[in-house]
Amino acid sequence: IVDKPISRMKALIMGERLDRVPVNMFISTYAAYISNISSYEYYMNPQKAYEAQMWAKHLHQYDGGPSYNLPGWAGWDFGGIIEIPKSPKITLNKIVKEVVQNSKDAEKLKAPNPREAVASKKIFEFNKISVKNGFGAVVYAGSPMRILD
Repeated sequence: IVDKPISRMKALIMGERLDRVPVNMFISTYAAYISNISSYEYYMNPQKAYEAQMWAKHLHQYDGGPSYNLPGWAGWDFGGIIEIPKSPKITLNKIVKEVVQNSKDAEKLKAPNPREAVASKKIFEFNKISVKNGFGAVVYAGSPMRILD
């Protein structure tokens, strides 16, 4: 019987016998909450986000690895402005300035340089931490709706 997270996922795909159903959680700000850090700290400090997720993984024993997704990141990278309120402690961000106001704005959009774009740099930083610790990197495609909100 398979009983390790990676082997468990492989066995599930291969139709092999499992000790239990694999569990992959989208833990995000719940990890921040149980680690007593704010959403702001979680999203702006990839090291703290990673550590919070490892604590949640240890506590709940789920199978999935760490991932980092900053809500609205695509809009931020394209030149919009997001705000992560510092109060209440656990909260989602707000789009303060939208990148696209009309179809002409959309036609003028240029792809951001991911090495300079604020949110992409945070995602790369998180992925470096994750890979350094034996997990994989996560790549998000983003949603154009977060650019057009």
